[in-house]
Amino acid sequence: MKKHTTLILFLALLACVGFAAAGHYMKIAEEYEEYKKTELTQALGRLSSHVSAMGQNLKKLQNADGQTGVFSTASEISYHSRSAGELLSMFAGQDGKLDNIDLYVDKAGDYCLSLGRGGMDASDAENVRTLGQAHEKLESGINDLLSRVINGTLETKDLESEFSKLDSSFPDVPLTYDGAYSDHLKDRSPSLTSTLEKMAPEKALTNAAWYLSLPESSLRAAGESSGASPCYIYQGEGYTVFITKAGGLPVFFSKQGQNESARLSCEQALDAASKWLEAHGFSDMQNINADCGEYELYAEYCYSSQNVLFYPDKVRLTVSLADGTVTGMDASEFIMNHKSRLINAPALTSKNESSRLCVIHSPGKNEVLCWEEPLQGGAFSYRDAATGEQIDVRVD
Repeated sequence: MKKHTTLILFLALLACVGFAAAGHYMKIAEEYEEYKKTELTQALGRLSSHVSAMGQNLKKLQNADGQTGVFSTASEISYHSRSAGELLSMFAGQDGKLDNIDLYVDKAGDYCLSLGRGGMDASDAENVRTLGQAHEKLESGINDLLSRVINGTLETKDLESEFSKLDSSFPDVPLTYDGAYSDHLKDRSPSLTSTLEKMAPEKALTNAAWYLSLPESSLRAAGESSGASPCYIYQGEGYTVFITKAGGLPVFFSKQGQNESARLSCEQALDAASKWLEAHGFSDMQNINADCGEYELYAEYCYSSQNVLFYPDKVRLTVSLADGTVTGMDASEFIMNHKSRLINAPALTSKNESSRLCVIHSPGKNEVLCWEEPLQGGAFSYRDAATGEQIDVRVD
């Protein structure tokens, strides 16, 4: 009987401990839920403030006086757009994106920043008005959500679905400008292959084997890829290679499992890379960077002509230090950008004796002839050879 009573008391004690622990964890869960509600409400308030500030500055920008006024107002818009973009991710789905709203916020900030660099004309003023009209819809929608959360008619757990609804109905704002979100970039096609005829898969296989120095029988078809440069994909002997359907050129290839002991110096491997490019139709390529690892050399090349270096026409190679075999290639930038060009003499000269002429991309992928001037610490400045304006700074 005593044992029975002791067991009952022990079980009762365990139950009490269990109930106490359950109550403790329930309290923690409730406190966490309250914390999340507060966090989301505060984030929504900050988002509303940044979106409102963007709207006020878009109105100011329509009437900004002089380049100084444009630059100051555009910089404010860019700041608030970046801040709004960071906060928006808190209300997105698992992928962290609200496609239409995110694109608008990024595009508005980037476009206005481009006005700060280059000034406004009549078409820009019209674009800013169009942005302002779309912005009113965004500002109204977010303020409505904030108001409903504050008055208790909308729970914070439902904000994600409400933002999804707002995003699905948000309009696109087409803009063409010299920037990363310009709509003209959607229509870019590869310069090198745009006029070349489509190649049959059998012929593309022959090309793939030639680039890899393999017999055709060792490769097999492994599918196709779409995108700007549609490709045939082949695999074999550890390689995967993408060959353009137009023209049969290599966009990319790589070989797995290359860990053989080095028998070549880095200089010998770099010489092998240069000779491979020349032998496979990539003429006039200049090495701009090389990194020697334990088993492989990684080298970057750019096209050079008329004493001008064309940075958009870039090819990356991986070379085995065991025997000088090219085991990897990325020519996607070269295929996208390479074309015939006529370069006029620069309007301005550089005072830096170590400078050289080059072509780089502006933010909107427009080509700009620049003077590349070395700076302290391994950095380089790129100045427009026509205006002297600094276009970019590169730090290695």
